[in-house]
Amino acid sequence: KMAVGTGLGMSLSYGIITRHGGTIEVESEEGKGTKFTLQFPTTNESASLITDNEQELSERNMRILVVDDEDALCDVLDQFFSRCGNTVKTVNNGSDAINIVKSEDFDLVLCDLAMPDISGYDVVEALNKLEKRPKIGIITGWGEKLKPMEESMNVDFIARKPFNFSE
Repeated sequence: KMAVGTGLGMSLSYGIITRHGGTIEVESEEGKGTKFTLQFPTTNESASLITDNEQELSERNMRILVVDDEDALCDVLDQFFSRCGNTVKTVNNGSDAINIVKSEDFDLVLCDLAMPDISGYDVVEALNKLEKRPKIGIITGWGEKLKPMEESMNVDFIARKPFNFSE
């Protein structure tokens, strides 16, 4: 029986491993299984995992809203940005996102596109109508399918899953 998942586990694993200077290799053969090889550098020195970008984020103390129907991803982004000294709120649907931005100001909104009911496109449209418009970042795993749509959306940047947290 084939296991069904969201693929988020691999994204998180990749991010953790690369932040530690490691690599992950995958070999897979249908009917025989999958082999993962994880490699980490050895050192006697303790390394700081706080990047220049994280220090830059902490100096701003931004109010950030994360909108994604994957609760695990919301939790990871909440921890990442909160650790840098920012105030983070997360919601797992577009309807709650639209309601919260009407009553609270945010410096940055990170929003998934593919969500049930109210999509990320609807959230972006609502954000662009605000008097105090935040920076808007789309978070997506769509890749090439997104390119024609990027031009029609008024967003500041697009972050593709899996994330490279240093970016």
